Amino acid sequence: MIRKWLKYLIFSGLIILMGCEEEITIKLPEGADQLVVEGFIEPNMPPIVILTRTMPYFSKTDVSTLSGIYVSGADIKVSDGTKTVNLFELNFKNLPDSIAGFLSAFLQLSVEDLKKLDFVIYTTISMFGETGKTYSLSIVKDTFRLEAKTTIPKPVVPDSLWVEHHPDPKNDSLKLIKMTITDRAGEKNYYRYFTSVNNGAYYPNRFRSVFDDKLVDGQSLIVPVVRGEPRVADFNPLTYGVYKVGDTVSVKLCTIDFDHYTFWSTFENSVSSGGPYAVPVQIKSNIKGGLGIWGGYGAVYRQIIVK
Repeated sequence: MIRKWLKYLIFSGLIILMGCEEEITIKLPEGADQLVVEGFIEPNMPPIVILTRTMPYFSKTDVSTLSGIYVSGADIKVSDGTKTVNLFELNFKNLPDSIAGFLSAFLQLSVEDLKKLDFVIYTTISMFGETGKTYSLSIVKDTFRLEAKTTIPKPVVPDSLWVEHHPDPKNDSLKLIKMTITDRAGEKNYYRYFTSVNNGAYYPNRFRSVFDDKLVDGQSLIVPVVRGEPRVADFNPLTYGVYKVGDTVSVKLCTIDFDHYTFWSTFENSVSSGGPYAVPVQIKSNIKGGLGIWGGYGAVYRQIIVK
């Protein structure tokens, strides 16, 4: 009897599905307008903050639509506990190449596309990051009030950096890079790394750029230095993560605090968990009153030529 009912229900369901030829449009309600922060600070660099508004999830994303989401006229302050400075606005078109390249990596857009955008960043020449300090961010724009804190942890310097052959002998013009780092014992340490090739912009690993020391506290570990690339770039599995002979590669290894790590970990999990049956991942922000990230980087730089 149960089998007969199952067959009937399945057959009836198929008939209903085949008969549903009318196109149905479901209009989803748009979420409340919010401000999104993308801000960072590292040793010997000024704080840089980019402020945008949220945009509808299904809206078209291109240079023209992006130009309309950047927020100008905000009152933004950064404090190190002793000194408080107001950030001023600076148009991207007037930025020096070094900062333009850094923002290119941060926003995952080419410098050429960024120059087409009509937007500003917020920065200052009156404060530069220092290792060990905690920096508070305050943003006021119309009725919005946003706050966040971040710390620049003590950097961890790589012990060594070296080149290895590609696992496929036929690809002898392609190489891998690895580094060894020694984790500080008795601390909870969190890391993120970027790579720059031939003096280009610094990009993170497009799939997983952060890791922690939960299983390797105080140990020496080997870290594959996967070549970073913008997420908007076409993915090529044959060249993903590898380098060409003759490349000059700069590696930026950063220590970050827990909230900073959690943001990128959940963000990258969200980006990587696509598909029709994927479980939504909540991106955990450290911004009170808004979205995004205010993060400090304990950064060190190392360079190697691929041979």
